[in-house]
Amino acid sequence: MKSTKQIKNGSLYFNKLKNQVERVLGKINSGRVWTKIHDEKIEDTKIRDLRLASVHEVNGYLNDRSMPVGSIVRAAINKRVALASLPPLPSS
Repeated sequence: MKSTKQIKNGSLYFNKLKNQVERVLGKINSGRVWTKIHDEKIEDTKIRDLRLASVHEVNGYLNDRSMPVGSIVRAAINKRVALASLPPLPSS
């Protein structure tokens, strides 16, 4: 990547230096962003080391069994379903 303007927070990028997919969390300055991979610490990464992850790389990242996102998503869906089944609040 050449500019942080091209990078979207929350998206997955391939770190060419580390040879792994990372999620961009936010901009630090014009040359660096915060990235994170699964349960590891947040790190600063030079944007020149990133490129947009391919579909295959994204699927591999999302299918990683060590990542707890699946259980988090299921819990959020279950919570939404539970909230939808609550009776309406009384009106005055």
